Amino acid sequence: MVASIDGYDLAYTHRGSWKAHRIFRGKIIDEIPVAWTRDYAAGNPPSLIVWFKDENEAGNRLATKGQFVVALSEKKLGGASAKDIRRLFEVSPVETVPATKGTRSGLLCVVVGKCPPRME
Repeated sequence: MVASIDGYDLAYTHRGSWKAHRIFRGKIIDEIPVAWTRDYAAGNPPSLIVWFKDENEAGNRLATKGQFVVALSEKKLGGASAKDIRRLFEVSPVETVPATKGTRSGLLCVVVGKCPPRME
């Protein structure tokens, strides 16, 4: 399944993945993490937690100190589909968040803004 947002097509990289391919004109342009709506906090500025496979992946993303794109998706009982992706945000990492259950580690991020639409 594929979702279309702001000129991009989005598809999970594989079943059970918390990452999505961002596709433009049929070509994969990058792989972006997926964050869940339940981990989004409205505010000034808004923030969200992006969960990664492990502590190293979260730490490496924090160490780059650069902004990156995140797909915000609604997680539903029984799984998630690319059709549940609602928005694309540019975020800036702030700090790591310890895993609360399982082996996933998080990264608290400030939402810098909506990802600009692709218009080429």
